[in-house]
Amino acid sequence: MPTDQMKTCSKCASTKSVEEFYRQKDAADGRKSWCKSCDNARDGAAKTSRAARNLVYNRALRILAERHRNEFDAIRAEIAASVEAQYAISQASSPHTVES
Repeated sequence: MPTDQMKTCSKCASTKSVEEFYRQKDAADGRKSWCKSCDNARDGAAKTSRAARNLVYNRALRILAERHRNEFDAIRAEIAASVEAQYAISQASSPHTVES
């Protein structure tokens, strides 16, 4: 497509040179339907939206991980106390205990 041709952006409806449109192989004229400035604005908005969504998701994930870590620590402490109690009972009733 010659560079002196013009094309109308389907987003902002302004007529610009075809050089103001990104290439797209599968398009009939070989260019995207949105001009570069509209395309970049859309990509910037999507990036901002994606960043905000990821921020919320990561915060929730950290809170959930902390909650599970606290639950796991409580269970581990309970098991350790149970094992210590069982060990103490077995030591007290063991015939191999040496008394002074």
